[in-house]
Amino acid sequence: MQSLLTRDLKKRLLVKKYEKEVLFFKSIKTKMKLNDNIKWQQNFNLSNIPKNASKIRINKRCLITGRSKANINFFKISRIKLKKLSLDGFLPGVRKASW
Repeated sequence: MQSLLTRDLKKRLLVKKYEKEVLFFKSIKTKMKLNDNIKWQQNFNLSNIPKNASKIRINKRCLITGRSKANINFFKISRIKLKKLSLDGFLPGVRKASW
């Protein structure tokens, strides 16, 4: 499980490193008044950036277990850990609903 977390961390760092370049290349590529040669060159530059530098490749993971499915965005933990921590009283203001 630790390897998944480290791999995800590497992807996050790579996205942060190339974020400005990607935004720059995409903005130039979408300008309507620029020459097609310039747009083609920026598209080529964009394709030379590593695949893992894309925001799409990042998965939301539980901070405690590393589980990638059923994460609650507000707490950044999985539903299983959320239930356990809330029932044990470690999450202030969260309790089991009853009506």
